[in-house]
Amino acid sequence: CSTGTRKGLLENCYSLEVATSHLNVTYHNTIEADECDDSPVKICPCEEQWLADRYKSQPWFNDAPTAECMPCEDGVSTTVAYIDPATTTMEAPTPAPTPAPTAE
Repeated sequence: CSTGTRKGLLENCYSLEVATSHLNVTYHNTIEADECDDSPVKICPCEEQWLADRYKSQPWFNDAPTAECMPCEDGVSTTVAYIDPATTTMEAPTPAPTPAPTAE
């Protein structure tokens, strides 16, 4: 292509009127969030109501009493830690397998 031809093609691109209405996005109003029913988890294991609902009210309870309920420890976290490989340094693996333990 000659310089004149390229210039003409470029000017043609600048003068194009391209239809873009098919790319328009309509954003609708958001819906209200549903209320969360947390009643199934409000009563914790070993609380009197929990014991009554799940054990003491059962027809078999008097014939097969349960052991004392052991509540979960306070402050026990079930959060999983995320290790960012970009900021965490790891030791290189050893070049040979770890030797088997020996009897002393």
